[in-house]
Amino acid sequence: MILKNKKNKNLRLKQFVKLFVPRSTQKGLGRPKQSFGLGSKFSSLLTAYYPLPTSKGFLLVEMIVSVALFSVVMTIGMGSLLSIMSANRKSQSFKVVINNVNLGIESMSRDIRTGYDYNCGSVTGGDCVAGDDIIYFVSSSGEDIIYRFNNVSESIEKSVDGSAFSSIIAQDISITNLKFYVLGATVGDNTQPRVAITVQAHTTGTKVSESVDFGLYTTVSQRKLDS
Repeated sequence: MILKNKKNKNLRLKQFVKLFVPRSTQKGLGRPKQSFGLGSKFSSLLTAYYPLPTSKGFLLVEMIVSVALFSVVMTIGMGSLLSIMSANRKSQSFKVVINNVNLGIESMSRDIRTGYDYNCGSVTGGDCVAGDDIIYFVSSSGEDIIYRFNNVSESIEKSVDGSAFSSIIAQDISITNLKFYVLGATVGDNTQPRVAITVQAHTTGTKVSESVDFGLYTTVSQRKLDS
């Protein structure tokens, strides 16, 4: 009998809540402002059936700290990304320059290797130990070939049989120094003639930080046996 009365009481309480308590309160969105005259006992029962929400928002201080930390992390990340991009552009520029200069040096070395009668600067028919920025010789086909350094256009130029000089290096490369050293060219020294070439250059990038300075050195021996 006591259990039956308790069940009936709980049923009447639920029906009362459905009829008189707002739906927002029934869904757990807040505690009712009025207890409808039932006192603290009704409030405790209502809380037991419909518990209050426990989720909380962010404080202003927490939001400020979060934004500050995010800004610091993004600044560091962007700085690292920009550094990587700059290094990549510098590497690509250096690769293009090296390939281009190697092509020009290889072409010049091939002409010198197959040629003969090397003359360096004002020295004719002898060694040029001090070096000079111009060399002229006879090619395997009998043509007079001249290679020189043009310090105005900062390039390596070539002339064949007295024709106009033309650059053998791309325009985005600046040659800052070019030297030819002729050794073993003296007649009767029992030494095979050879030419040492040194090149100093740098890239002309869009930014100073992306420019690359470099140097090349090669030695070319005459293929024709010295008589």
